Amino acid sequence: MGQAGGRDINTGKALLDRPVLKTVMDRLRRPDHAADDMRTGESLATEFDGAPTGWDEHVVRAALATLLRAGALIVKEGAVAIRTSTDPKAKEVFSGWNRFKKAIFEYAGELTPEQRQAATRALQTLFGRAGEDTFEKIDRALNEELNARLPQVAELASAVQAIQLPCASVLGQLRQDLVAIQQANAGTQRILAFLDTQRQVRLASNVPAFKGLQQFRASGSLDQYQKIRNFVTYPATPFAKRVGGAVASQLASLRGDLANPEFYSGARWGAITQADNAIRQAYITDYRQAHARREELLRELITKCQQHRNWNRLDANAQQATVDALSQHSCAAAPGALDESASFVCTTCLSDAGTLSSQIAGIPALEAQQLAQLDGLDQPPPVEPQPGLETVIFAEQKSVAPGEVGEFADSFSQALSSAVARGAVTVDIKIHTQTREGE
Repeated sequence: MGQAGGRDINTGKALLDRPVLKTVMDRLRRPDHAADDMRTGESLATEFDGAPTGWDEHVVRAALATLLRAGALIVKEGAVAIRTSTDPKAKEVFSGWNRFKKAIFEYAGELTPEQRQAATRALQTLFGRAGEDTFEKIDRALNEELNARLPQVAELASAVQAIQLPCASVLGQLRQDLVAIQQANAGTQRILAFLDTQRQVRLASNVPAFKGLQQFRASGSLDQYQKIRNFVTYPATPFAKRVGGAVASQLASLRGDLANPEFYSGARWGAITQADNAIRQAYITDYRQAHARREELLRELITKCQQHRNWNRLDANAQQATVDALSQHSCAAAPGALDESASFVCTTCLSDAGTLSSQIAGIPALEAQQLAQLDGLDQPPPVEPQPGLETVIFAEQKSVAPGEVGEFADSFSQALSSAVARGAVTVDIKIHTQTREGE
């Protein structure tokens, strides 16, 4: 396997264990090189030019450039820190002596082969980035993924938080981890932040969740999820409470799946849509049956009233008023689509399921009230004298001339007052008229 400037010709990986690179790193790690003036390009070139190395300044410059590409080095120019070879300023530092000699070179630590392999695997597993196997490739790929993913995660996290989805904490944690990685110093420190053991555990769970939610929303299923959740709140919850049984059990299961952070997963989402469809169909069937039943009972009640023996004792206005009062909740229309757009009710009468139920339950009492009112129109039967009671009869038969009416009335009034003072009285009055012919 060939080498060139401390890098593998075939793979491009820095060979940090090669003599030149190892010697330069050892010098930068030494305590007596901690001062900035001991780590300038000029100081290092002068030092390595002497015994025992005797290296030309170009060899030192190439070695330091290789260490920067390997992530083992930080180059400082005043307040500016160059941490990766992809930084535009890196080329300027290493292309000429004037910039190089003033720059300060600081050892940053390097990735072990195991860490580099772990980062390569993580990039492929999490983001589908294959072949990122050198420090430069790893650093570049990680930076590209952070720049691309963070805005997407932030936007989706805000949307999910706004509608209070159960996966909000997952996206919130993912956003925090990506921000923490991005805020780490570029290069080795950023990669090490990416490789943090606990962070890798979270990323392994949260990145696939983010991708799944992205696809879920792109397919329009997130809108469907919200509609299902709205349906569960109303009318499914009061409906299940009223009918109980299998509907109540299905609703409880549906609630649990909707509250699961992985509600969007294939099997769980399938269970959600299946339960929603079953409860929705049960509700629609129940509502339409109740709507038809209310109409049927009201028609029957109106017919009973109209067929009552005393119906014709009411005048036309009273009859119409009775029919109008009984018909105020009647609706002959067939309920249309029972969905969110129609508030899950008949668009003609706007009666919700609870109102239908209470109206149906109240019809027997309404019937009893209406029939009792009609019964009350009956003519009272004649009162027959009861055995054991005294009968007082005022049966004066005489012809009464117009001028004698007052006298006759006074006589009758006295007899009636005397009878009433002794108890209940039944009065039969018969007035006979006589024609001129004497009939």
